[in-house]
Amino acid sequence: MNNHLLLPLLALTLASCQSPESTEPITGIPFLHQQPHIDGRLDPGLEILEARPFSHIWQFDNPPGDTTSVTYRMAYTPEHLYLYFEAASDSINYRRRGFVNGDGYKLLLTLPQPDSLTDEFYDIFFSPSRDPDYWTRQRIWTYNALPPRRALSAATESQELAYDGKSGFEALIAWCDIPPYHPWFTERMGHNLYFAKAIGDTITHGYSLLEDEGIWDEAIPRRNYLPLSFATPQNVDRSYLQSRVTRPHLRVGEKLVIASAGVAPQAKAQKLTVEIDRENGETLLRQELSLALGPQLERYRHEIDLTRASDGNYRVRLLSEGDTLEQRTLCLLPQLDLAQYEEAIQDNPRGGALGAQNTLLFKRQRLERLLDELKSYESAEAIYDYWREFDEEYQAFLDGRDPYAGRTEAYRRAFRSTYDQSLQPYSIRFPKNYDPQLQYPLLVFLHGSSVDDRGLLNAPRSNGEFIEIAPFGRDKYYCYASDSSQTDIAEAIADAARHFSIDRARVIIGGFSMGGYGALRTYYEHPELYCGVAVMAGHPYLASMWLEGPRPHFLQAEYLSAFKDLPVFIYHGEQDGSLDVAEAKNLAVALREAGARVTSRWDVERGHAWPTPETVAVYHDWLQQTQLK
Repeated sequence: MNNHLLLPLLALTLASCQSPESTEPITGIPFLHQQPHIDGRLDPGLEILEARPFSHIWQFDNPPGDTTSVTYRMAYTPEHLYLYFEAASDSINYRRRGFVNGDGYKLLLTLPQPDSLTDEFYDIFFSPSRDPDYWTRQRIWTYNALPPRRALSAATESQELAYDGKSGFEALIAWCDIPPYHPWFTERMGHNLYFAKAIGDTITHGYSLLEDEGIWDEAIPRRNYLPLSFATPQNVDRSYLQSRVTRPHLRVGEKLVIASAGVAPQAKAQKLTVEIDRENGETLLRQELSLALGPQLERYRHEIDLTRASDGNYRVRLLSEGDTLEQRTLCLLPQLDLAQYEEAIQDNPRGGALGAQNTLLFKRQRLERLLDELKSYESAEAIYDYWREFDEEYQAFLDGRDPYAGRTEAYRRAFRSTYDQSLQPYSIRFPKNYDPQLQYPLLVFLHGSSVDDRGLLNAPRSNGEFIEIAPFGRDKYYCYASDSSQTDIAEAIADAARHFSIDRARVIIGGFSMGGYGALRTYYEHPELYCGVAVMAGHPYLASMWLEGPRPHFLQAEYLSAFKDLPVFIYHGEQDGSLDVAEAKNLAVALREAGARVTSRWDVERGHAWPTPETVAVYHDWLQQTQLK
């Protein structure tokens, strides 16, 4: 199994969805009149939910043996999607990242696209744990091919239980955690499921509804899925109403559309209140809407006039009979002339700093890309804030000032690449009381897989005496193995040295996870640039595992001679479930045998995470000693 990205899924096989305007009942995932109790045990009465088998079973590289019988059941309420897995095993194995290593599971929910694959989806994982706060217990792993890694809210519950000679795994996933998905508003949905079952201490079997490379590799941007449909509620014993903002971003002057859907035992009138507040809490609008509910699911669309509203971020609340049905941000975007921005920056009327010019051009380019990629169901809150920051910096630049001068917090800069003339970003952070009259050592720190440089330097990666940069390197999954990646790293260093006071004789290269391998690789490519290497939770031959073709393998002698006499720091967590600590220890031995001066630390209780304060102190001392040589 490729650990490139440790992602399994969960799923269901069903008929196509009906139009959101149709009120005819369809077969599909059953509607539940009561919310299940989530304790890992199937509630009395829920036995009527069909126990469905999985279509695909993987034994990976395990010895041939019997697999465990695993089934799943699925239902929904107006507020939640319900999942129940049952394994013919009288025990639950609590492993780290159980959704990969067992026991654990994943759900893929998709918005279907014209072909058989889609890049619009949520990949949600659950890892049973005795620790209710364990970070992978329940979490969104990927959203629309991007890795937000954000936690699910308290409205989502999961629990597991071994009982009556079997083990049950339950989840109640709140629709409010995964907008815009909801059976009453989303015309079509797709899905897949993956269940990982541990056997003994080392073996894991995998079960899914559909084969999909994205189960194993989060670098896969388009996912395979099965259609998913939901039955409409029938013979309800109480009324249900759900309401949604259909498009949470608008241009100034556009109308807000509210979609509602509801059902009741008998005909009744119900009021829906729309409240919109400005960022400062001041009320912009309060409007009451009338709906008529009945025994068949009814759907409504209401338009709200916002002509009095200026651009900005607003808070919308939809309420009925004392319940908050939805609360979210509404962004009103101004009309933007992005071409005019670019022309003015290129013109540079008052001779602003070239570094600031490249950075502003990159930010304008990114703003355009963000707007182009914005989905109709997404809020543009972050984009609006990004535009306001960019516009403020742009105005300073037009006045002849460097908008980034004197910044102490980490921020993102850009340079013009000689590789292909594109604008490429890197993040930078300065020591406290940075003085341009002094020369500072430089720490070049490389990010891990599936992410980029943004946020990497929000926490310091040095002892506070270094200027720190984090190149993007056009790399999220490819181990800094390409020529463009290596060129970008070198040019990010050159750009930082061009604009800031850096001692080029005191440059250390480091990185975390994939960035740890990247640090080894980058030093091997350009040993003349660096005086030390720091490998934090890295792997000595990661590129050979992930990529095709021969790659530098830093347990082999031919790749180690360049490290003779070089100070190298190696850290790894003993509980790392992503990259094996044994290989990090092998790397330390191999480097010592090659003549490197290795300082190593193995944190017993750490997983794939930044080291303990005690190890950080040792690392800081190593940085201090290395940059003095």
